[in-house]
Amino acid sequence: MSEKKSGKTPFLLWPAVGVFMLMGGFAVYYGGRLAYVDAITLRARSELEKTGQFQPPETFAHVHQDLLRGLAILPDSPDLNEQMARLYANRGMAMRDLVPELARDNFREALKFYRAALPNRPMSPFTHANIALALSMLDEEPDAMWREWDLAMRWGPNEPLVQSILANVALFRYDQLDTARKQALMDVYARTNKRQQADLQKIAQDYGRDYEQLQPQQQ
Repeated sequence: MSEKKSGKTPFLLWPAVGVFMLMGGFAVYYGGRLAYVDAITLRARSELEKTGQFQPPETFAHVHQDLLRGLAILPDSPDLNEQMARLYANRGMAMRDLVPELARDNFREALKFYRAALPNRPMSPFTHANIALALSMLDEEPDAMWREWDLAMRWGPNEPLVQSILANVALFRYDQLDTARKQALMDVYARTNKRQQADLQKIAQDYGRDYEQLQPQQQ
């Protein structure tokens, strides 16, 4: 006579089934959190892209509120931290000639959020470049500023946005540059395309310089 097969799961398989269900539960939980955060910050992310550098006060308020709600759920999110940093940095840039002290407060907040993003994207040239820019605007921690500048140049020398940020820092503080950093500026200019060269030249002119005339001086 053939044995009647049981429909029950063998006892030894229950631990594996339990682990599988637990992992599935975590996946659903974290996936749901990510989807919820995406939903509640959609307006904020859209406004940051739409309004460019400057957010009017009412726009700043609701973007700030939405990002805070997202960060309350995902405090270590590098994207949310960088978006919050960008919000503050944009307002700092807009106010630096009008209300310098308020601009500094905004740059300080931007720096805090850029640094919060860094542990989860330690090799991002954009994050390092923006930290260098914030420190330059604050005129603080010069060693840290140049260290961040060097890391951004190492990991993103061909990224147009990184090039522009680093050019702003370096040309603003050109007298502080050593030979190697001046050479790095020239190397970037030499290998980039004509459109980006024009953008870099415009940055240099804003600081009273001609990018094509920059030459590293032996020290």
